[in-house]
Amino acid sequence: MTAAILLAAGGGRRLGQIKPLLTHHGTPLVQRAVTAAREVGCRPIVVVTGFGESQVLEVLAGQNVLTVSNPRWERGIASSIRTGVAALGPQVGSTRSVLLLVCDQPALDASVLGRLLATHDDHADRITACEYAETCGTPAVFGVSWLDDLRSLRGDTGARQIFERAGDRLHRVVWPAGANDVDCPEDLHHLDAPPDG
Repeated sequence: MTAAILLAAGGGRRLGQIKPLLTHHGTPLVQRAVTAAREVGCRPIVVVTGFGESQVLEVLAGQNVLTVSNPRWERGIASSIRTGVAALGPQVGSTRSVLLLVCDQPALDASVLGRLLATHDDHADRITACEYAETCGTPAVFGVSWLDDLRSLRGDTGARQIFERAGDRLHRVVWPAGANDVDCPEDLHHLDAPPDG
């Protein structure tokens, strides 16, 4: 079983809006990400909330996801990752891998998640990450042997430091459209634009 942790807590300071609530093809980005994770069979789906929490929870009502609040979301993405892993609780024992994803990539859908999971193939010691813009990033699948590394993250660098030390245990799925994220007002043109990969 693959659990999904969706990071939806960030403040969107540069954007000036609540990122998870931005819509792409008429659907909030947070809901699109949940749907994609559900379509590839992830269970449970944990959504970490923070900034704009009440509005995000309203969108997720009835979505059959586990929501968990990160009161320290302002400290950076690592705190949200730790919050998500902790929320798995006893279910970690039946989890073979954890899919980590964010909700500011408008092109995210079940097809790319399916490719990730197929490449990962439940290897406990493997990380399978998307490759775009000459780097690796989310979405990414972590075998259970990497859970302690996720729990130990600090700061605002996300899982990149784990990717860097994974060596030949890091596998890549090329996904050029992953580079089209929404971080600042200039990125809003990515919304409602046709995905390019």
